[in-house]
Amino acid sequence: MKRFVLRALLFISPFLLALVYYLLFVNKEDMKGDLGRMSQTQFHYTKPSIDTEYCISSCRDVATTDITPLADNEIVVFGDSFSSEDDYKWPDSRWHQFMGAAIKKTIVMTGDFLRPVESYLSLLTYHPELLSDTVIVETIERELINRFCWLDFQNIPEEKPTFDASNKESLLDKWNKNKRLPVQYYQRRLGIDVPVLTAKLDTALFSCRPNKLFYYANDTITRSEWEIETAIANLQRLDSLSRAHGKTLVVVAIPNKLTVYHNHIIGDNTARQLLESPCPFDTLPCFINTLPVLDSLIENGIKDVYLPDDSHFSIPTSKAIGEYVAKRLNSRP
Repeated sequence: MKRFVLRALLFISPFLLALVYYLLFVNKEDMKGDLGRMSQTQFHYTKPSIDTEYCISSCRDVATTDITPLADNEIVVFGDSFSSEDDYKWPDSRWHQFMGAAIKKTIVMTGDFLRPVESYLSLLTYHPELLSDTVIVETIERELINRFCWLDFQNIPEEKPTFDASNKESLLDKWNKNKRLPVQYYQRRLGIDVPVLTAKLDTALFSCRPNKLFYYANDTITRSEWEIETAIANLQRLDSLSRAHGKTLVVVAIPNKLTVYHNHIIGDNTARQLLESPCPFDTLPCFINTLPVLDSLIENGIKDVYLPDDSHFSIPTSKAIGEYVAKRLNSRP
């Protein structure tokens, strides 16, 4: 009997140790946080209601191959997840719709959201007549250098129609799910595909876990001088090419979550962020840095400029950015 009890204790001891470790040492708050943006669910966050004064512009999302000749009141936008349609980011209140309302334009959102710059270059090369006179290309800060530094002007593929998954593709996907490890399954379901870091803030800036910042680990990646200079040169080349086709290119840069809260991190040891002043892109006439807008919101005591459990910003921020871009467009000669 004693031997049985000892064996039983030895068997369950790892589980008991794991339970003790969880109860005493694991930070439960971190487990509720921004683990890869949890794709479809906003945790501990209530969507702010949209006042009637917000005046949202209409928007249609189409593949580049489906663009038809535009109406006079339409403007084309290429962008990533900050611009593309996604239920959990409230597609009826994207930043470019606030911009469209301010300049009295309907938004035509198009292109591959993973490759917005390449999508624009493709359409500019093969079908410039389908673009509006002014074209907006939006990019998040962390992808700004990659998207322009490695832009290939020699081998420009023509955008193909969006592929509609067949029954065969669905069966393959189910088969792959069956072979996937449990942790891989949940990584895919929750979008936990990027390491997330945390930091303490010097003031309450969120509606939940007010002094805790969750941000992508790759927001801390620094770029070489060569990469930055090449990206700037390629952006200037794309701007010149746009003007040669009679188009005005406007690049709207959205700051990383880390960049926005960088100055409020306690014991911060991260490098200066790309969009922080002096930003090497700010001298380019076609470039709009939206970091000053978000800095101003924080200085005015606005909480949840970025969502606490997500790497995207809230509706009030979306409105502020849209109106800021519209003001910059209206002030252009």
